[in-house]
This record gives sequence, structure tokens and C-alpha cells, in this order.
Amino acid sequence: MTAADNNESLDMNFLFYYGITNRLAHIGQSSMIISLLAGAMVYFIFQGQVSALLLNAWLGILIVCSLIRYLLIIRFWRMDATASSIRSWLRRYCLFVYASASCWGVLPLVEIFQTSEWARAFVVFVLTGISAGGMVSLYPVLRAAIPYILIILLPLLYAMAGEEDTDKILMAVMCGLYIIMLVRSTYVLNFNSNKAIRLDIENKELFRFLKKTHGPEIDTLSAGSESSAQ
Repeated sequence: MTAADNNESLDMNFLFYYGITNRLAHIGQSSMIISLLAGAMVYFIFQGQVSALLLNAWLGILIVCSLIRYLLIIRFWRMDATASSIRSWLRRYCLFVYASASCWGVLPLVEIFQTSEWARAFVVFVLTGISAGGMVSLYPVLRAAIPYILIILLPLLYAMAGEEDTDKILMAVMCGLYIIMLVRSTYVLNFNSNKAIRLDIENKELFRFLKKTHGPEIDTLSAGSESSAQ
């Protein structure tokens, strides 16, 4: 491999790394809004049922983590994109993704989850939705998506598996299957996304190479394609 080939390979790797991080930042914004709306719903429903101090602290931490994630995304659009800056940004972003997941993961460990059927059903409903949303919004980067799902759902699995009731054990089994399904689906989404990003980069590089080596012919073909489309 020549030095030129090596530089081209490095450029391709950087473009791919930037592409997956860019996609993560793009689709991560809407998920934070949904997370905050779900958090507000949990807060209002559990008011009077759970300690006010605990509930206020929980919502406050969730809001702070979501706000920091949003600010990190804004910073991503404005920073000079280099390999080291993207790695540093991604480490910080993943840290607050894990913190957000921890806010959701503690819900099955609250006492009301064990003592109230309606609270248990509500928490299960919320966590399954939030974890599925995390899969959809974080799949471009597996080290963000997989821990997010596991941090949310493993405490739920633990809380239900600790019950002696047969119905609760069956729910724990279903929870385990749901975790497997989400993780598997995340890997599939990630694979397809990475494949699409690589293909897009390779097509652009091929077009740039052909334009450099066969400029007039490529311009003629491009003009002909545009006129045919019209």
C-alpha cells in the first residue's frame, strides 16, 4: 500500500466515523423531547405516591442529562470535526446517555413497583416504550444503544424475576425475550445503517475520482442524466 493509498484509507475511515456520529446527532434530538414528556408524565402520575424529594430529584436529573445531551449536539454542529474531537464528543455524549438510562432504570426498584399492580403495569409500559425509542434513536452507535437498553431493562427483569408468583415469573421471561429482541434489532439497524453510510461515501469518492480523471465525459453524462430526468 502506497502513502497515497494509506491517506485515502484514513480519509474514508474518518468520513465513515463522522457519518455515524452525524446520524446519531441528527436522530437524537427528537428522542430527548419524547423522554422529557414521558418523564413529566411519570412525575405527575406518581405525585403523592412517591416521596416528593425522590421524585423531584429524579425529574431534575433527567432534565439535566437531556439538556446536556442537547447542548452536546449543538456543539457537534459547530466544532471542527477531527478524529480526536469526534471521539471526545462521543465519549461525553455516551456518558449522559447512560445517565439518562439510569434515571429510567431505577423505576422498578422503587417500593411502589412492588406494592401496587397499577404502578407496576404503568412502569412496564413506560420502560418498554422508552427502551424501544432508545433503539431507534441510538442505533448508529452500538456503544450508546446497547448499554442504554440494558441499563433500562435489566433492573426491570431483576425486579420481576425476584417475585415468587408464577405470573410475575412469566412476565420476567417475556421481559428477557424483549431484551433479546431489542438488542438483536439494534444490531440489524446498525449494520444496515453502516452499510448505507459506507456505500454513500464510496459512491461520492468514486464520482470525485471519475470527475478528476474524466472530467468532460462525466459532465456530459451528468448533464444528460439531468435532462432525461426533466
